[in-house]
Amino acid sequence: MVIKYQIYLLGLIYLTGCSGNSKLPEHFEFIKVSKQKSLSFAQKNLSAYNLFPSSAVYPGSDSILVYNVYHHTLDMIQFKNNTAEVLHGFTLADDGPEAVKIPKSIILTNGHVILPQIHNISVLDNKGKTLKNFSLLKNPAFKNMSNPVFTGTHSHEMGNFNNQYNNESFTYYFYVKDLLSSYSGLFGLDILNDTIVKLPDIFDKNLLDQHEIKYSDGKVTMMKDDFPFILYHDNKIFISYFASSQIDYYDLDSEKSFNISIETYNFESQKSKPKPIPPEKKFSEAMGFNEEWDNEVAFGRLEVLPSEKGYYRFIKGPSVGGAKEFDVFLEIYDIGLTKKSEINLSNLNSDLGLLHFPISSSIVVKAKSQMSDDEFLYYEIMIQDSFFDME
Repeated sequence: MVIKYQIYLLGLIYLTGCSGNSKLPEHFEFIKVSKQKSLSFAQKNLSAYNLFPSSAVYPGSDSILVYNVYHHTLDMIQFKNNTAEVLHGFTLADDGPEAVKIPKSIILTNGHVILPQIHNISVLDNKGKTLKNFSLLKNPAFKNMSNPVFTGTHSHEMGNFNNQYNNESFTYYFYVKDLLSSYSGLFGLDILNDTIVKLPDIFDKNLLDQHEIKYSDGKVTMMKDDFPFILYHDNKIFISYFASSQIDYYDLDSEKSFNISIETYNFESQKSKPKPIPPEKKFSEAMGFNEEWDNEVAFGRLEVLPSEKGYYRFIKGPSVGGAKEFDVFLEIYDIGLTKKSEINLSNLNSDLGLLHFPISSSIVVKAKSQMSDDEFLYYEIMIQDSFFDME
């Protein structure tokens, strides 16, 4: 197997929404939030409280594929005509060479389903049959890593980490980190030719290292890593971060890399650095040692708007009065990544949560308040196309 290394140029761009200390207009007039809707999970073995840790939206559709933790299946949820329904999908193999462990994310391609796990990548056909299993531990691309892993540990409600696929080159892009060393990298897996290519390190390693939390008492090891989010769109690979508003991207055509500093107006543009956990702390004490860091602002994954006229990102505002008391913000960017608006969604509806799915014409958002395990409560956010017609 050949590992391809590319030489790239580094550019630096600063994009701000406005000059001085003035805020960006929120443009509430272009944002519509539906009334609360519900989806019954009764007899479906899904939970509104512990909602599927992995999911993916079928491109250009009103359907999402979700991992059912109770049955080890991939099921489909369809949103249409102001209603939604759950359709049983297919059961994943749980033993033998085709076995699939709990997927950390789901990637949908033209004809395949890719399921990254802690140390493996499984490629399935669209009927659920496992076609290939790639092992991080055995692949020569990761021979310098002792314990390579795919994902970090922060809330799945902020977005999946490695969730991007190039249908033209059949390449799945993902970030890997060795938990026993400081080595990390961005890679591309060609699922047709079974080759893995190392890409330029376009991510900000210093930023990621600054927000890594480690603890060990000799018996128990705890690690909270700020893995980057990955978005592939328009033949570019975008990197966004849980702990910072910063966005980086790599243009695959020009082989140039760009760093973008994003100004914020209602919250800090970056978390403060977490405090080192003293080794003498007990595990129970270590778990809450960086509570202040946890309660600060947190940035979700950069996503493509349903209209594909730009990008958006959900932000968890700083917690006030308790870990669950926070405002939810929505950033909107044009296709050139100029920030156009920073909207406090909680001012529109305080029940709007963080978990969301961009379907064909709206963004489905989980309600903060879930009243029953068997009933999923949600809203839909519509952003009018005329939003981008403003000067």
